[in-house]
Amino acid sequence: MRGARTSSPNFQAEFPQAGFTKPTYIITHDGQVHNPLGAGGYFVPTITKPLADASEKSVVIHIGAQPNNSPHTGTITVFALAFARAKQMRDADPSIDVTVSLDLVDTAPDSSKTMDLDGVKYQQSHRATAAMNQFLPDYEELMVGLSAHFGDVKWRKTFQREQMDADSVPAILRWILGNHAWLGPRLAPQRKKLCIRSACPHEECAWADKHGINTTFLIDGTFMCPYHGQYVVDLSKKEDVRRLEFNTPLRNLVRTIAQGLHTRSVRATSDAAVLHMRVTGADYSGMYQERLLWSVLMQLRVPIDPPMIVYAPLIVDWAGSKLSKSLYVKKGAYRYLEDKDMHYLLSYDNMKAMKKDPMALARMIEGLLDDEGAMERPYSIDYIHTFVFDG
Repeated sequence: MRGARTSSPNFQAEFPQAGFTKPTYIITHDGQVHNPLGAGGYFVPTITKPLADASEKSVVIHIGAQPNNSPHTGTITVFALAFARAKQMRDADPSIDVTVSLDLVDTAPDSSKTMDLDGVKYQQSHRATAAMNQFLPDYEELMVGLSAHFGDVKWRKTFQREQMDADSVPAILRWILGNHAWLGPRLAPQRKKLCIRSACPHEECAWADKHGINTTFLIDGTFMCPYHGQYVVDLSKKEDVRRLEFNTPLRNLVRTIAQGLHTRSVRATSDAAVLHMRVTGADYSGMYQERLLWSVLMQLRVPIDPPMIVYAPLIVDWAGSKLSKSLYVKKGAYRYLEDKDMHYLLSYDNMKAMKKDPMALARMIEGLLDDEGAMERPYSIDYIHTFVFDG
């Protein structure tokens, strides 16, 4: 809306810049907040509440994050919803063992360790560089705080190595490699090739072909390091499997199948079945899951009991665009928020520094759970600043 204009010739006199470093626009409204029901809003209460009455005696609610910055408002909202759902289920049936699992994607790229050689992009992950260590205390402190807020809900922390340790993963990977010609164009449409990475095993190297351009798939995977040449990942060796890295759609497919197989196998052999549930942001709903997950599972007839996915409200900026971690981290966006003393919304670390209570977002989520339509809509940072933090 950069071209927006006011009919008043004295716009600057009426709305002075107040020291803002860039042009700032004023939006007026009546202050009324509406939560009309639409699509899933009509059904969410009846879909999610029966989970507490299911036959499963153990529920794991998964949340994920790439630990390359301090969690921002959107991430905190997702985490809060996971703990709120856990409390709901535990309160409805105290015999259910509910755990929130923070699954950290430490294989995410360290943006300071990337290079381009002969048109191929290489990267080192946070697992290799340990750059994430400066942010992990914020995630752990947030989890402790949310657990306490919601009545000591159990939680745990995992890394990608532990995700890859599931007994079913080698077989899943062989199935994926066996279908790579079909899966590649669907999960990586830009390059039409599965994005499977493995860091070079040489000590102090750890470079990986970001998009798997020079990776080949036969029985196992053969990878290329720009400095040390080819190396093979043997899928029969657990330590080799642990080294594998995926792009987001492929990682989503692998973990969905692994969790779904786990639920199905336990249901078949035990009275104390395990249900996996996932809470994530609404930007991963709709076309993303339809095209990159569910249609793949249906087309290839994968026999699983898939996890249930619950979507948290999307946090958006003034224009309705997703509050973006990558813009904030890499491009220095949202400088206007600093001018308005609203940059605490960009990170947990900023919230603490500016004496803002992150549990205000937990209280917001608790309130939204009582409104059938409130969970099925986005929330702007201006709304949150005004009505949640009393800005």
